[in-house]
Amino acid sequence: MTVDPQRGVLVVGHICVDLQPSFSAAPSMVPGDLFATGPLTISSGGSVANTAGALRVLGIPVTVAADVGDDVLGTVVGPLLSRLGLDTSGIRTVRGTTSYSVVVQPPGVDRTFWHHGGVNTSFDGSAVDLRHGARGLPDAPALLHVGYPSLLPALVGEDGAPLAALLDRARDAGLATSLDLAVVSGPDDASRAHWQRVLDRVLPQVDICSPSRDDLVSAVGRVAPVCDASDDDADGDDPGIELQRWASWLVDRGVAIAVVSGGADGFAVATADAARFASVPMLAGLQQSWHTRSFTAPALPTGDAALATTGAGDAATAGLIAGILSGRTPHEAIALAADTAVRRIRGSLFEHPAPDELRPAAATIDAR
Repeated sequence: MTVDPQRGVLVVGHICVDLQPSFSAAPSMVPGDLFATGPLTISSGGSVANTAGALRVLGIPVTVAADVGDDVLGTVVGPLLSRLGLDTSGIRTVRGTTSYSVVVQPPGVDRTFWHHGGVNTSFDGSAVDLRHGARGLPDAPALLHVGYPSLLPALVGEDGAPLAALLDRARDAGLATSLDLAVVSGPDDASRAHWQRVLDRVLPQVDICSPSRDDLVSAVGRVAPVCDASDDDADGDDPGIELQRWASWLVDRGVAIAVVSGGADGFAVATADAARFASVPMLAGLQQSWHTRSFTAPALPTGDAALATTGAGDAATAGLIAGILSGRTPHEAIALAADTAVRRIRGSLFEHPAPDELRPAAATIDAR
């Protein structure tokens, strides 16, 4: 078996238009105040645009599928995605309003989103064409990536039945599956019980899962069990040990490759055994160093040039997927994920192609 990066990735799920005013200080919310802002940046946002755009920069063929509304903002999405070099033929226009986010990020603090769900709220995955390969390529994609299900309520309705159906279709078609989460807004006991049922239902069908710690805590609370911190590189005194517990929690529920990010605390990786990898053609082509792993990896420093964290998690996911598709070792794939995230934070990811040493190898990699 081999890993073939040239079959590429189909990225589906949440898409929106990001409207980001620039600030020199924290904005005023005093009624009646006039607060001066800088220029407005208008860009494609959400998991579909962010992850697919980063994958393309990394040299992975990619196509997208998502819904936009039949309003003015809906006419903006196509040109914004085309600017990233993405094929927009999988973007479907449906009756309703296009999702958008106002991204509020004053200097030196994390961002806040004022978000409108629009037609994302009715996206259930049933119209996704899994045969829709990257432009110019005859083959179907190797991997389906689904992003931000917490912002796609129809996809996770009925305790995740539509999402499970989409993942089932992908697995039946021979695709590997990948899932990235987003923070659940305003979690309470009822929402956490719902998300526990959703994840219990779909995680056995997920081959690669790359959420943040905040995503998981908001979804199901702090339920990650204590795990043995003696495996591989883990250290019980390391601040990333909670991340490692979450990664193990995901693998215990059926995921093959779990990578949990924690911002400055870095990443934690846990992987399943050889039998789980052998059950998926794409994963079966990976080298044996992926089997039964558990380790942490530091985040890379962003430096003084750090601009914004919006899309950094999606960029890390893209780097991880690119590393897996090109047959890299676990540590190499995580290094690529960390580097891609930092390039996004610094604002340099889309300015020019990644240097050759950061791009996945185009050749197929024999399993070892």
